[in-house]
Amino acid sequence: YQRRVHGGQLNSQLMEKEKEISKYHQQIIDESKSESRATLTPVRCLKRELDVVTESTAKKLKLTPIVTFSGFRDGSKSADMAKYTLKAKTEAMEKVSKLGGHILREENHSERLDSSVTHVISPANARTIKTLAAALTGRWIVGVDWITDSNTNGSWVDESPYGYRSLTNPLNEQKVYLSENFRNSAQSQNNGRVQHAKLLVEDYGQGVIVDDLQSADIVFVTQKDDCGTDKKRFTWEQFIEYVFPKTKPTRVLSQKN
Repeated sequence: YQRRVHGGQLNSQLMEKEKEISKYHQQIIDESKSESRATLTPVRCLKRELDVVTESTAKKLKLTPIVTFSGFRDGSKSADMAKYTLKAKTEAMEKVSKLGGHILREENHSERLDSSVTHVISPANARTIKTLAAALTGRWIVGVDWITDSNTNGSWVDESPYGYRSLTNPLNEQKVYLSENFRNSAQSQNNGRVQHAKLLVEDYGQGVIVDDLQSADIVFVTQKDDCGTDKKRFTWEQFIEYVFPKTKPTRVLSQKN
């Protein structure tokens, strides 16, 4: 009986608290709509205190990295690629797991970049579909040394000295036209560039491929093209450099279109 009474009291108290919170919430919304209020009411002071607590807590939390790998292979004679062999990849994966990170194992060597990935581990000069997609979507693209040094440190270290992360998307809402020569060249060489262009522009760049040259903002061309237009024109190599430049600072890069 005493437990039932005590439980009823708790439920009653909870209901009162919910009503109070709901009232405060509505007052906060109402006050947010009015920018002419010069003074802070107790409700707004409460909101400010909550914001400070939330911000302080957020700074202490660091999301667990979800990593994927790109550009690792055997057989390269380059000294820079010695850290990016398949064996090195396996060792790096073990270190990620030891640090509490997550590894996204994409099936069938998919070129797609999963939306949950936070970091792409790749050689510095690798320009794969995954690294290009990561550049367009604001993911970290870092070298394997980031994992090695984090393992030595016993926790994740700052990414800035190890790689690149773009805070802008140069293809956002851009209309892109693929010239006839570009399409024909891709088809004759069977290099998949038309499909890759659509994937990067539409799926990751939030742009759109258009069929009308006049409505386009950007035109994909070949060396043979003479479009007679003042629109932005890129060969495939120039487009890659535009999305993921080789010359860049080793900190977070924010560049304007």
